[in-house]
Amino acid sequence: MLSYERINEDERVKAVIDVLIAEFEINYETLAIYVGLMVEEVQSFMNDTNSISIEKKYKLAVASLSLHYLFKRLPN
Repeated sequence: MLSYERINEDERVKAVIDVLIAEFEINYETLAIYVGLMVEEVQSFMNDTNSISIEKKYKLAVASLSLHYLFKRLPN
């Protein structure tokens, strides 16, 4: 689904965040606190990936992927 040819990096991060929200019930506020961003910045990224700086995108991507990895590794 997250094929490298069909989806860019920002869209891939958005997809991971969508999974965190849908599957693991993480909300924007929780994610923002974990990442160290304001809730509005996370929401802004989800609406327009070019609305935040590269540094903030990096922080959001690393934290989102880390959370996704951790939650996927937990036993059901």
